[in-house]
Parts: sequence; structure tokens; C-alpha cells
Amino acid sequence: MSAPAATAPVRPSGLVARLDELLGREVSLRALGLLRVLVGPIVLLHLAPFLSDSLHGRTYQDVFHEPYASWYPELPEGAYIGVLWLGAVAAVAMSFGALARLAALSRIATVAAFAVVAYNLFLSTTHFHNNRAYLVIVLAARAVTPCDRELSFDAWWRARRGHVLPRTSPGWPLWLLRFEAATVYGASGVSKLLDPDWFNGTVTWHRLVLVRDRLEASVLPGWSIDVLTDRTFHTFVAKLIIATELFIAAGLWSRRTRYAAGFPCRSESSARRCWESRT
Repeated sequence: MSAPAATAPVRPSGLVARLDELLGREVSLRALGLLRVLVGPIVLLHLAPFLSDSLHGRTYQDVFHEPYASWYPELPEGAYIGVLWLGAVAAVAMSFGALARLAALSRIATVAAFAVVAYNLFLSTTHFHNNRAYLVIVLAARAVTPCDRELSFDAWWRARRGHVLPRTSPGWPLWLLRFEAATVYGASGVSKLLDPDWFNGTVTWHRLVLVRDRLEASVLPGWSIDVLTDRTFHTFVAKLIIATELFIAAGLWSRRTRYAAGFPCRSESSARRCWESRT
């Protein structure tokens, strides 16, 4: 009796095969390495109002809050404040821990920042903002991607000495973040475009008029406050905001415009963190 013929593994074909090849294709991690440097300050901006309150002995427990679930663990006040400051230290380490020999430390810092931001987000429904949820997604993708050797002085020095370190990885985290950002900014831009109050500037103008007293108490000069609360100014600014969001959504899919779209994406996120910390 002859031996049974070996059965070749079944390979997916068609669209599934092309999708599998696309997600598993080895790509450069330079974009995620740059993202690591930029996300650190954004995490600090996100944690800033919580850290500021902690310096005055205040936490979310001192104001109205509503847990998502009764079983969700709530730390004692001192431990909670310690976790917040751990997240701030992790954010700094994530941005500046660029030496390849400290790759494990950089990865730990990213995981720690993700854990702190995610834990704080789900402590109370009052903590939820779309931008904070998006930040958690970015940190999660960054935590599972080995991009610590990009933008690394040590990796560059080793390459000059003939010891080239691998800098590629399967591209699915990049595609995931690209899809997530394009979906968020595309949906936001289209919804604003179809909303007459957003398109004509009423929404942005009204938001700033409501906080004019805070603007006047800030370091902004008087003339700039007059401009920011001028109705005509917002007629043009609203359209610029919508155009920027639609450009980000479309530009992330083209190699020629990807970095140009990524810069306003990160800048807009940072601006929103600053606005949240002031309001």
C-alpha cells in the first residue's frame, strides 16, 4: 500500500488572499516611530488637567462621576494620583526613549501610557471624549508594533558600523490607524459639511462666546479675543476646519500627501487637548 499523498495547505484566493498579503506585507516603521515621538506630548496634554487637579488634592471622586460598571476597580485616591503621574512619566519615556538598546523600556513605557489612559477613560462616563477614545486606539496600536528602532541614534550608529537592525514589520497596524483616522475625520468633516450651523460658523462662534470670560482672563491680547469672538471670522474658519478634516481623511491614503495630512491630524489633536485642559 502506497503512503498517502501529502495534502497541501489550503491557501485563500481572490480578495481574501490580497487582503491577507496587504496586511502582512513588511513595511517601514518610520511613520510609527515618528508617531511615538508626537503622541507622548499629546498624552501629557491629555493628563494635564487631571494632574493639575491632583496637585490641589482633587480627583474625579470629588465631583460628579458615573462609573461604567459597578465591578470596575477604583483605586484609593493616593494610588490613583500615583497612577496618573506614572502615565506622565511613561509619556515622556515613550517620546525620548529612542535608543534601540532601550527598546524594551520604550515598549514598556508605551504599554504603561496606554494602560493609564485607558483606565482613566473608563473610570467615569464623564471622562469620555471621542478624542480620548481615539488616543487609546493609537496607543494600543503603538504598543503592539515594534517600531522602537526608528528615529534611533543607536540604530543609526550601529548601521554605520555595519550592524543593520531590522526596521520593518507587518503593515496591519499602519493600515488600522490609517483607516481609523480617515474614518473619524471623514465622518466628522462630512457631518459638519451637511450641518448648516457648522458650515456657516455658528457652532464655533457660539462656543467661544460662551467662554469669553475665560479668554479675557487668559494671556491672550484683547485684539485677538475680539477676532476670535467675531462672527464674520468664524464664517471663514468653519469652512477651513471642514476642509482640513476632509483633507486629512483623503490625504492619508496617498503616499504623496500622507505626511502632509498626518501633521494637521496631530496638530488638531494637540489643539483639542489644550482646549479640553482649559475648559
